Amino acid sequence: MNAGIISIVIRQPTHKSKRNEALLQDRVKKMGYSKEFHCDHCGYKRMILYESGMSFPQTYQKVLSAVKSGEYGDEMKNTAVTTKGIAIDAEWDLFICSNCGTWKNDYGLTLYEPDDDTAYAEKDYVTPYEIQINYHMKKPYFHKCPTCGKRMHRFKQGDQPICPICHQVGHIDPLGIWD
Repeated sequence: MNAGIISIVIRQPTHKSKRNEALLQDRVKKMGYSKEFHCDHCGYKRMILYESGMSFPQTYQKVLSAVKSGEYGDEMKNTAVTTKGIAIDAEWDLFICSNCGTWKNDYGLTLYEPDDDTAYAEKDYVTPYEIQINYHMKKPYFHKCPTCGKRMHRFKQGDQPICPICHQVGHIDPLGIWD
C-alpha cells in the first residue's frame, strides 16, 4: 500500500554495495512497533514501544540536541560535541532495573563514532543500520533507575519478562505498529 511518495536522501559511502543502500532506505521507512506486557498474577498491563518509525529523522535530531545541550550529563555532552561525525542510538527500547525491577521506556542514547571519519561528515541523522555497519561505540549511556538510582539494563527479546509490581513472570504479546 503506497500512501504517497517519500523522498529520502541518504549519504552512503562509495565503498558500500547497492544492497546496503537499499537496506538503509528500507530501514528509514519502517514503522515503530509496540508490545503489551501482561501479568496473569496481579493483572498489571503495560504498553512497550520499540524503535521509532517514520518520525526517526526528527526524533534523532531532538535526542542528539538534548545530549549536546547537557540534559544527559557533562560526559555525554562533551563526547557528543567533540567527536566528529557523532551518531546516537535514538530508538525506543525497554530498560529494566537490575536491582528493583522498575521498567522504563527510553531512547538507547549510546554514542557512536564513524569507523572512517574522513568518509562521514556530520549528518542530519544516522539510521540504526548505518550505525551497525559503519560506526563503533564511543560512549555507552547507562540508564539509571528512577526508583532506586541503580543501573538499568536493556530488555532483550527472549528474556523472561518479570512484572515490576509483583515480580512474577508475565508475558509479552505483539500489540501494533506506531509512528
